[in-house]
Amino acid sequence: MIKYSYNVLVRWVIIPIISIEEKERCVTTKFRAKINSNEHTCCYLVYKLDFFILVKVGESLKPEKYSVATSTQWFAEEIKIYAQIYEEKKDHKEVRKFLLENNVFNNSSQQSAKDRIGKVARRAESLGEEGMSLLDQASIDDEKALILMSYLNSYRLIYEFVFEWLAPRMNEFQPIVYTSELENFYYHKQLQHPEELKLTEGGLKRIQSQVFNMLTHSGLLVKKDKGIYELHRLLLSETLSRFFIKSSPYDSIII
Repeated sequence: MIKYSYNVLVRWVIIPIISIEEKERCVTTKFRAKINSNEHTCCYLVYKLDFFILVKVGESLKPEKYSVATSTQWFAEEIKIYAQIYEEKKDHKEVRKFLLENNVFNNSSQQSAKDRIGKVARRAESLGEEGMSLLDQASIDDEKALILMSYLNSYRLIYEFVFEWLAPRMNEFQPIVYTSELENFYYHKQLQHPEELKLTEGGLKRIQSQVFNMLTHSGLLVKKDKGIYELHRLLLSETLSRFFIKSSPYDSIII
């Protein structure tokens, strides 16, 4: 799981950008930063020379490294199981160990179990302790929203597609989304990151299918016709709405 950092400066925080290049060096320091008079947040401070961005306190950051792949599975039950075991053990390494030793996900081999646990852990851990705890008593709609959050937190390209391309159109009347829009967005990003985004045309089609299946499953998109979807805000409980509101930019996709 990629760590991000909050270096608190009044009501703004400085977020260092973590380089993906192997030769880049960074220094990590764990500290506790006071946000408000009654709130404390445990953070990681990662320093990299010359390159910083500024975001608001509480803003959720996209994964820094692009992943060409995306998930083919929703993983709702697996993530809930992971979260439940974490509530007991409070240690991610112990949770992974327990899942592997007991073959909780009923995999046919140890390697396939490790692979599945790795994918599930990545998604679950991206929710943080509060997000995982909210899964336990979540309604169907709340659960879908949290699983969507875990998906977007894990795949930068899809995160940016939702929050840079789709979310700004939420205020349109019955906003229509076409599957071809993901291709357009991908090629736009490929110009910026040619070394990381190298999908073939067939690979892009597979990713496109996976992404629209996941976004439809979450309720963010509703299929209207072949290749045509309607964009919808998520209707959540009061408790989960508060969690999304303080996890910007997720506040932009809820009612």
